[in-house]
Amino acid sequence: MLQRLRLPPPIPLKGVLDDEDGDVDAHADGRPRWGLLMTTLLLGLALIGICLLSFRAAQELSEVVDAGQAQGLHRAWDTAQARWTLPPSDADLAGFLEQETEYGLRYVGLVERDRVLSQAGTPVLPPTQRPRPLERVEGRIRIHIGPPSQDPPHTRGGPPPPGGLQNSHPLPVVIMEFEPLLSQDLRMQALLYLCFGLAAAAVLLVVAGVMWRRIQEADALAEVRAQQARLATLGQMSAVLAHEIRNPLASLKGNAQLLVERLDEASKERRIADRVVREAQRLEKLSHDLLDFVRSGEARRRDIDPTALLQEAADAVAPGRFTLRVDRAPATWPLDPERVLQVLVNLMDNAVKACPDDTAIDACAEQVGGVLELRVRDHGEGLPAGDEELVFEPFHTGRVKGVGLGLAICRRIVELHGGTITARNAPDGGAEFCARIPRG
Repeated sequence: MLQRLRLPPPIPLKGVLDDEDGDVDAHADGRPRWGLLMTTLLLGLALIGICLLSFRAAQELSEVVDAGQAQGLHRAWDTAQARWTLPPSDADLAGFLEQETEYGLRYVGLVERDRVLSQAGTPVLPPTQRPRPLERVEGRIRIHIGPPSQDPPHTRGGPPPPGGLQNSHPLPVVIMEFEPLLSQDLRMQALLYLCFGLAAAAVLLVVAGVMWRRIQEADALAEVRAQQARLATLGQMSAVLAHEIRNPLASLKGNAQLLVERLDEASKERRIADRVVREAQRLEKLSHDLLDFVRSGEARRRDIDPTALLQEAADAVAPGRFTLRVDRAPATWPLDPERVLQVLVNLMDNAVKACPDDTAIDACAEQVGGVLELRVRDHGEGLPAGDEELVFEPFHTGRVKGVGLGLAICRRIVELHGGTITARNAPDGGAEFCARIPRG
């Protein structure tokens, strides 16, 4: 008679998922963190946009300032020529240049038919009488002023009317070159503010990138913690169930086998007893799988020939069914031979069940850098979409028979070796499982 099962008390997940102070883990709800990340990112992008718009506005404003500086020099010229005997001499122009040097004037000259009559300062380019609008020349701005009007000097003032100015003493065209000091200062300040703004925006974007990475790490850590909590619960339950079932199950199986030996092979009772034995064997295998699943401890690694281990697994599952590819396999590799053999047998057995009887199955051992890759690839229907990771979860199975512990045990063994195991659908069909085990 089966003994009464003693199940462990339920494990409080709060103690697993909470912080040390008992509060709920801050990573449980990611909305505040994502909101802060998006706010930081938007602030950085908005700051970049504002800085670029401000710099563009400063550039446009500098052109207005240049036009205003040119207008001021024009008015200063109209005021100065009222004190001169026309046409002004070189000395008059030199005095005017000295007076307006503080405001950026660097050259002034009188030109008639491309002939310089008088001048002060040094022009950047040879002066010409052909009128032009504001002309930028190597860091300076050149302006042309037409002849003064015929009005008496005491009535002059303000900008000249359209069409130029006339005078009883006609003057040639006046050419001035000045440095746009005001707009240069404005541009420098705008460029400085732009650099500061872009630096601040870059800092915000870097902070957003760091936050993104931290959030990803926190989410991954939270998932690992949750999975560890589930596995801890399953492990304790599995260990208790396996230990409680094994002894009565062994008694049940032994008595059923004795009964089978005493019954007539053609009787109905014999068929029922055979079925009891088969089911007892199935439960016995389940209890062994549960114990393998919860078994921990360090892997007992020693130098093993991966090729021999692969061949041993193939012979144990289906001799002659596997195509081994071991030309790039290392001579030896530090492994726990019993556990790795269990991984290979499980993967190969799944591949055999997933393929038709006449289909070859590929098994490969290959060294890639400092990692040993053990791959088993079938030519069956492949994995359902989205199951590439779920197949390693305990009790996840798509078969009618089986409890879904085989691949979970495989992952546990590979992780004890410090490696990883993955599953994918091959491009030309079938599923491929790859265990990557570092040298250690």
